[in-house]
This record gives sequence, C-alpha cells and structure tokens, in this order.
Amino acid sequence: MITDPRLKKIRRIPTVLGVVGLLMFTVNLEGDTVTETKQDLFEQMNPLELCWMTEEYLFLDSCQRCTDTERSFTALIVCKLTGYRQKIHCSISGETFRSCDVPIWLEEINFWVFEVVMAALGVAGGLSVVARLHHLRSLNHPSFLKVQSVPSDKLMV
Repeated sequence: MITDPRLKKIRRIPTVLGVVGLLMFTVNLEGDTVTETKQDLFEQMNPLELCWMTEEYLFLDSCQRCTDTERSFTALIVCKLTGYRQKIHCSISGETFRSCDVPIWLEEINFWVFEVVMAALGVAGGLSVVARLHHLRSLNHPSFLKVQSVPSDKLMV
C-alpha cells in the first residue's frame, strides 16, 4: 500500500495517459470523418439523383448499406450522406438511387447486442467479486471469516 501522496500521483500518470491513448485510438477507428457538409454534397449531385425531390417516385428496393467502394466512389454521392442507399424509379427521370436512413431493425439489433454485452460484463464482474471473496476467506484472513454486523443503535439514520 502506497502511503506517500507523491507516489500516488505518479501512479496516476500512466493511467491517465492510457485512457487518453484509448480515446484517441477509438476516434481513429471511427475513420470516415465527414469533411463535406450535406449542402456541399447536394450541390455536387446531378438533377437525376435529385429527381425524388421534384417528381413522383416508386421504391424499387429496400434501404441497403453502401459498400466501402460505393462510399469512396465519387459517382455515388448519395452513399456519402448516410452510408445507405435505396433504388427508386422517378416518373420522368427514370431509375436512380437516393440516400436513406439507417433501417430501424438494424438499430434495434445494435441496441440488444449492446444490452447483452453489458449484462454479461455485469455478471462477470459480480462473479469475480464472489470468487475473490471466496479466495480471501479460504486464506483464513480474520476480517473475512465472519460477516461483521453493526449494532442497530450505532446506525446513523
């Protein structure tokens, strides 16, 4: 156990640097930082890609995720907006793609995956606490041999 406060501060430095490094790594993994605004992307689109704003249209396909090549390829600007595209047929202009939002079912799956992972981490943490307590009790340490209770008259309410 470290009692010198200066040493405690020195031990915190690697932890802080580790957290900052982890955050920078996470931001780096996000990758595709949007440098162009939606307005810039709309200005780059040709009238055929914007026909759904002025003409009647029919959906030919469901909303699908764009591939990496489609997102980087400049001819499919609709993929740069949300990362998803939907094939449509405009009444005058013909077939084209338009940008669409992330499908709801995909967001629900991501939510439930997150919930299951967090529940598993909670259970793993609880089990590790129980295992550690069992290990310390097996060492016959006096403070872990019996559960210490506080008399009711000493409880502060």
